[in-house]
Amino acid sequence: MTRKESAKYYEELVKPFNDAMDEFNLEYYSHDGVAASDAAAKVAKEAKAAAVKMGKAVWPKDAEKYAKATARDFSADAVDFGKYAECATIDEMDAI
Repeated sequence: MTRKESAKYYEELVKPFNDAMDEFNLEYYSHDGVAASDAAAKVAKEAKAAAVKMGKAVWPKDAEKYAKATARDFSADAVDFGKYAECATIDEMDAI
């Protein structure tokens, strides 16, 4: 994959995650615990999918270490937002 192709691929790869994060932030900051919990589950799902895609892609040599680090970040987000998805209130999320 060329640098230009990898930039385009990454942009498309993170869109579902970013969209899910936007939804979570909207619900979280509106203090709707149930909706935020549901949105957190979507973020966790999209983060996991992004991590898998990042790991499977063949990145330009000078971008490999950054892609691996980003995949690890997505994996960590999947775990964290999975925990938020188990909460029923914003206060429970804040306590994590």
